Amino acid sequence: MLSVAKLLPFPVELDADMGYTGALFIDLGRRGGDEDPPDTASIDAEVQPVVWVFDVEGGRQTVVSDFGPTAAPGEVARWIATEALRAQSPATLGLMPRRAGDEAAPGER
Repeated sequence: MLSVAKLLPFPVELDADMGYTGALFIDLGRRGGDEDPPDTASIDAEVQPVVWVFDVEGGRQTVVSDFGPTAAPGEVARWIATEALRAQSPATLGLMPRRAGDEAAPGER
C-alpha cells in the first residue's frame, strides 16, 4: 500500500477504516465536508479473488481492477491515477488542466 501511494503523481494520505474492517486505504480526498466519505483506493480482501478497488465517495461508484495484492506497485499506481483523474478526485485537482475562463488557484496568478 505504501509503495503504491508513494508512486502516485499527487499527494495522498494513508488511512484505516477502524470501524468496519480496519483495512488500510489510500485517501484521495473528500468532495464535500469533513463528514462526507472520501474517494479511496484499497485492496478488497472481502472478495475472491482479492483485488485493488477504487471507490468514489465511499462507494457511490466502485471500479474493480484486475490487480491482486502482489501486483507491481507502479502498475497499480498508474491505474489508480487514471481512475482518480477520470473521477476528478480531489487529490488530482492540481493536475487537472483548467478550462478557459476557470479561475486560477491561489499562487498561480
